[in-house]
Amino acid sequence: MHHLARLLATERRARGTRKSTRALTCFRQALMVLVWFRKGGDKTLLGAGFAVSRATAYRYITEAITVLSAQAPDLHTALRRVADEGWSHVILDVGDIVRASLVLTHFEHRYLPDSR
Repeated sequence: MHHLARLLATERRARGTRKSTRALTCFRQALMVLVWFRKGGDKTLLGAGFAVSRATAYRYITEAITVLSAQAPDLHTALRRVADEGWSHVILDVGDIVRASLVLTHFEHRYLPDSR
């Protein structure tokens, strides 16, 4: 949790976010996001538990996913690393990637005017 809070604080500084302008501190935002990762569920209810709106909950979760994903290696780098380490097998679960792609495509088609 502290690692994610530090990443969020770094992101806020990079964006030039002024202190005390966010509904949650970086620590509380990290806690909310980790609860969402662990339990999933309705973001409206999650947001209410942290005294933020549904829109803020969505925005905070998206922001945290963005800062976490920036830390992850891309597929080619990860495969190169396991090859260098001598792994004989690697199992790739592309289900989440395919689902995320389908959701993004649906969102772009439905909500972005230039994508039609």
